[in-house]
Parts: sequence; C-alpha cells; structure tokens
Amino acid sequence: MSKDNSIWIELHVNLETNPKLYPLMEATRWGKWETIGRLVGLWCWVIRYAEDGDLSKYMPIQYLDHLKGDLSPVELHRFLQDSGWINSDDKIHDWLEYAGLYLIRKYHSSNLKRLKEIWKKHDRVYGRGNHRKQKGNSKVTNSQLLPDLTIPNLTIPKDIQHIPPIIPQKKDKYLDFVMLTKEQYNSLIEKFGQGKAVDYMERLNNYIGSKGNKYKSHYHTILNWERRDGKGKNRENDAELEKYDKMG
Repeated sequence: MSKDNSIWIELHVNLETNPKLYPLMEATRWGKWETIGRLVGLWCWVIRYAEDGDLSKYMPIQYLDHLKGDLSPVELHRFLQDSGWINSDDKIHDWLEYAGLYLIRKYHSSNLKRLKEIWKKHDRVYGRGNHRKQKGNSKVTNSQLLPDLTIPNLTIPKDIQHIPPIIPQKKDKYLDFVMLTKEQYNSLIEKFGQGKAVDYMERLNNYIGSKGNKYKSHYHTILNWERRDGKGKNRENDAELEKYDKMG
C-alpha cells in the first residue's frame, strides 16, 4: 500500500481574529492578510525543517529571510517574539495546535519516542490529557486549560475520519529514466508545447543518466528548471542545478 508522505499543517478559522495578529501588523506595517500569509509561510518552513517547532538551533535569516519584506530578519524575529508568535526560547508559540495532528499521524505507530520528545519540548506529556503541563512546572497558562486540539479524532470531524487515503497515480517511463503520470505529461505539453516539453524531458533524462541522481518528482523538477531558465539563470552549472532540485 502506498504511503502518503505529504507535509501539512492545520490552520484554524479564528486565525484572522487572533489578538496577537494586531501587534504584529502594527510593528511591521503589513495588512491583515499579508501578515497571515507570512505567518503561514513561517509555519510551512518550520514543519519542513524544524518539525518540533524549536528554532533555537537556527539563525533568523534562515527561516525569515524569505518572509521579511522590507525588514531585516533580526527585526522581524523581534516583532514575532514581542507579539507572541515566537516564544522567548525560540519555540513557535502553540506549535502543537498547528503541527500536532500531522506529527501524531507521522510518528504514533513508528516512533512514539519522537512524539514524546517533541511534546516535552512544549511542556506537554504525550497521550490523552496533552493539555496538562508537565509535573514540576507550576506555571499554567489559559491555553493549557483548554482541550488539546492535537489529540487524535478531536480535530477531524467524525464523518470524515475514515476517508480512504489518496492513492498516487501510476507513473509511466519516458525515455530511459523520466517518470511522469499521464496527467503530468499532458500538463507539460499544455504548458510548454510538445517540442519544449520533450527538450526538458531529454535534458532531465541525460542528467539523471550521467549523474545517477534521484528526484522526488521529475514533473516538478522540470517546472523548476523552466522557471529558472525563464529568469535568465545559467542552467549549465550542474552543481548548482543539482543542489537546487534536490531541495525540492
């Protein structure tokens, strides 16, 4: 059976009225939806590169440079701390509300120790009753008195808990190494025209054949290459090309 390796976070409908939003808007001079979008961008970076929500091992430029706008990463980091989105110890505030269910699904059956370690970082004890602070910590905030939304089956309504997993579409081989679904192949033809699409497929095929590299998605690799070509970047630099596409 295929395994769903997608990465995701929860977004809650009350985000646009969160009281912490307005101090951040005031400090950054961003509009409401721009602020929300940048927060979501931060959380997406964190779930991918620091899934435990702990940013203390990173520099602000690493996770804020793409979100800072006219601010410096250090300024934005200070504003995020002052408004309560990042705690003073550089952990994402209420991180388990956004990432808890994803982490439970990822590790509950395969790595329970990892879950307990992450929960402990946020002063929680993994298991039913995750809303309680750990023993020995007398400071309890209002958020810990509320039900923990990351306990399995409390976040997802009962009528959609048993939706069967999405089965990835079968991929066909084009040339020697390029693997695409029929929909992806047709999409490339529609986007670029047959000649250009085949040129990129041949380039990817030759690159894989000569370097032996593996990519998560040949379709998205081709899209990345075409986008960079459109910006006038030199794609002959194989070392930089390899680094860029493996990150995707």
